[in-house]
Amino acid sequence: GALSMLLRGHELELVVAVGRLLGHENSDSESSRICKTDTPEIKGLVETSLRYLTYRAIRLSLWELAIDLAKTLPEGIDQTVLLAEVVLSFIGGHEEQEALYAYAGFPPSAECPEKALGSVLDQVLYMLLSAQPHKGLSKGLEFLQDQIIGGNLDRSSVWYVLRLVQAVPLIYTDGKWVIRGSQRGGLLAISAYLGAVKAAVLDYRPVVLHLLSHASYILEKHRPSGCEFLAEHISAAKA
Repeated sequence: GALSMLLRGHELELVVAVGRLLGHENSDSESSRICKTDTPEIKGLVETSLRYLTYRAIRLSLWELAIDLAKTLPEGIDQTVLLAEVVLSFIGGHEEQEALYAYAGFPPSAECPEKALGSVLDQVLYMLLSAQPHKGLSKGLEFLQDQIIGGNLDRSSVWYVLRLVQAVPLIYTDGKWVIRGSQRGGLLAISAYLGAVKAAVLDYRPVVLHLLSHASYILEKHRPSGCEFLAEHISAAKA
């Protein structure tokens, strides 16, 4: 539809504005069955556009704007992962970081380990937000490896965890934890492989082989421990 074309053209603000207008009209209309049927699709397009706008704000270091955008996701869509992506991407001083945590609605980093209980998503999320984020990254990578081996990639938790671990900066900066060298190769390889899986599901065929080849290259270059199984999955996907 027209909104999909606008999204492909990266007219993100326009997608959000028009999508919200159409969604509001649909909620007020009891006679238009077609509009009601299209409402979930409109909501999905608005969500995608807001995510991209949030990522743009992150790239521009507009941290409060990024949080504000994440908080405007359509009703019924959990904001937690996107808000976490914002604060995990922040590179700066401890006090500024704690202020962003509070603005996003997260507890101070010192209290986050107490909340790292229950679901895998909560464990990974709050350990990444804690003063020992490498534990969250280890848990996240272990979970993703298990899901790939078990063929459980249709679970939404897989993609939520992937988004969280990918948000952690790779580059060293004073005062900010970065990914350890032993974990970096595993994260990059798994990200490339899962990117190929997602591209295949969305029928973006031209990039699938490229991503699989990139995953193979990373495995060969970094030889990350615990990711030996991935070579077999990549070979099977190429076949």
